[in-house]
Amino acid sequence: MLDNRIFVEDGTVFTSAGVTAGLDLALHVIGVQQGPRIAAEIARDLVVYLRRAGTDPALSPWVMHRNHLHPAVHRVQDAVARNPAASWSAAELSAVACTSARNLSRLFAEHARCSPLDYVQLIRFVFAKQLVMLSRLDLEHVAARSGFQSAQHLRRVWSRWEAQPPSAFRSRGPFVSAGGA
Repeated sequence: MLDNRIFVEDGTVFTSAGVTAGLDLALHVIGVQQGPRIAAEIARDLVVYLRRAGTDPALSPWVMHRNHLHPAVHRVQDAVARNPAASWSAAELSAVACTSARNLSRLFAEHARCSPLDYVQLIRFVFAKQLVMLSRLDLEHVAARSGFQSAQHLRRVWSRWEAQPPSAFRSRGPFVSAGGA
C-alpha cells in the first residue's frame, strides 16, 4: 500500500486516485509510449498543468494554498501563476490585491496559510522543476526563467520542497524545446 500517490503502476495494472489523477495517469502512459514532448503537448491542449508523476503528492503545488474564497488573495495567486518570473515585490503584489502590503500579508496568513513570499517561491519552484524536467536549459537559465536571482538561490529554495537535487529530475528521454517548456 502506497500513501499519498495520485496513481500507481503495478505491472499491467494501473490505478488512479480520481478523475484528474486519471488524466495524469493517461498522460503518463502517453509519455511512456509516445515521449514526454507529446504528453506535454496534450496536457497543454487539455489546458491542464504539465502532467504529474505517480509519485507526486496528491495535492498539486499549483493548487496548494488556494482552498479559500478571498478574491484579493486569488487575484495575487492568479497573477503569480501567470508569470512566476516577474519581480514580485511586496508593493507589486499588494497593488494586484488593491490593498497594503501589510494587509496582504495578513490576508495570506488567514486565507492561504502562508506568506505572499512563500507562495511566490512555491510557484517559482514548481515552474523551475517543470523546466528542469522538460528542457535542456542549464540551472542558471532555469533560475532566470523562473524568477530566481541565481542557480544558487534556486537550489536554496528547491531544498525547501525537494529532498533530491534538480539534477535528479532531468528527463532521460526527448525534451520539450526551451521555448515550449
